[in-house]
Amino acid sequence: MWAGLGVVLVGAGIFWLKSGQTETGVRILSGEEEVQISSESGRLVVDVAGAVSRPGVYELKVGSRVDDALAAAGGIGADADNKWVEVNLNRSAKVADGMKIFIPRLEDQATALEVPGKVNINSADSGELDGLPGIGPAAAAKIIGGRPYTQADELLGRKIVSAKVWEQIKELVTAW
Repeated sequence: MWAGLGVVLVGAGIFWLKSGQTETGVRILSGEEEVQISSESGRLVVDVAGAVSRPGVYELKVGSRVDDALAAAGGIGADADNKWVEVNLNRSAKVADGMKIFIPRLEDQATALEVPGKVNINSADSGELDGLPGIGPAAAAKIIGGRPYTQADELLGRKIVSAKVWEQIKELVTAW
């Protein structure tokens, strides 16, 4: 009888401790199932879009690589711009929580409008980037290493360039 009472009290104590804590997780919709993700779980969430078999939001282990995220999305689709992937995508890069990975389709690249007079940060070589105000060889390498970008202001948001440099180049650069 005392053993049973002890089990009940221990169980009630654990419940009481857990109920007093705030929930640190967020809810996401991944495919057709809802997933609970906790910041202490060693998991992260990545959005994979574009020319992949199953675009969507995926939960991955901390330390996962871009290639792991692509595998979770069923791999790169047959309609992907493979040349763009080969040149711009580092499959061995570690993914970060909240990251978006976008794989352009071949027809997207063929119909993309280049903005005259602006440097495309997704396709410019180091010489073109180095020609921008405040960008030297090290910053150009950092920009190239951070590809792909869906918007030019990711240079500032991802701390690839400082706010001062961003103010100098924001009217001179584009993404895609």
